[in-house]
Amino acid sequence: MKEKQGYKIVDIKWDTDGDKALFDSLPQEIILPEQFCTEDKDDYDYLDEVSEWLSDEYGYCQSGFRIQKTVSLKEWLMMQFNYCNAIASDISEHNKSKEIQEYTKQFAEIESPLVGGTDEKWIRINWGDIYIYLYDDGSIRYQLDPLGGYGSELIDTFDSKSFTAEILTLKTAPVIRNNVVCYEEETGYPDDIPMYIPMK
Repeated sequence: MKEKQGYKIVDIKWDTDGDKALFDSLPQEIILPEQFCTEDKDDYDYLDEVSEWLSDEYGYCQSGFRIQKTVSLKEWLMMQFNYCNAIASDISEHNKSKEIQEYTKQFAEIESPLVGGTDEKWIRINWGDIYIYLYDDGSIRYQLDPLGGYGSELIDTFDSKSFTAEILTLKTAPVIRNNVVCYEEETGYPDDIPMYIPMK
């Protein structure tokens, strides 16, 4: 069956009568077949048809699932950037205080001399593949590092406009640099990014 990178089925609640090993052996995420890729995702009949397809395809009933829309790699990375940048802005607006840094740790990975993880003269905000560094001298560094290792950055700059421009120039997946696959797939899932709530 032809599949289309547009939607995926997630949080599938397989009915395995409590058999955890069986549950774990069943897929937890499935690319939605093209026949079901429509915009009318809340219609009861539509969801019932998807449920029947899942049961027929995998041999087990389920008591629920969610359908998530996918976005292109560029859109996904820009969403990650906007999320991290909102956190970085909030930290800056609160004068980089320990209180704001502790608060933002519930939304992203934060490292700094005040909250731990480093003795360097910066605050590092990380979520997904985006890293933003707020330096003590006021400069800001932006990195895209899908492999999470020193020296493996795809983009590394001190200018937010050139950072976002470079993200938009990335070719479609797979993205390969120096014979290393950085991104295998073209899509991301916007529901995976949490909502950032600024500190009052």
